[in-house]
Amino acid sequence: MGNANFVKKILRASGNKTARIFIVLALNYLLVASVCQAEKVKEPGVSGAFYPDNKQQLSQSIDGFLNDVNPLAMEGAIFALILPHAGYSFSGRTAAFGYKLIKGKPYKTVVVIGPSHYYAFNGASVY
Repeated sequence: MGNANFVKKILRASGNKTARIFIVLALNYLLVASVCQAEKVKEPGVSGAFYPDNKQQLSQSIDGFLNDVNPLAMEGAIFALILPHAGYSFSGRTAAFGYKLIKGKPYKTVVVIGPSHYYAFNGASVY
């Protein structure tokens, strides 16, 4: 089945207009993302400043944060985490606390939302 037929089949299967718009945008994003990923991998911009630039030191640092925290078990499902993303020395333990709460949970989709540190603009940007 060609890509055009696949898209038409999905659009026919989706009942309402909002679902169709979302599907078209999602398919467009996946197409653009696959092309962008094929071109290059973004190099880290602050490696060595906010976290170790050595792979082994970075791994040990993250393992250390995760080993240092022992959150109490929570009842119910965790729908979202709001975690800091400052330098690891400032926020690593707090982030590890949140990540450890969801360790081993079966999530199918994870959405990461973060600020733009380099460009000011109105609205939202999706990469």
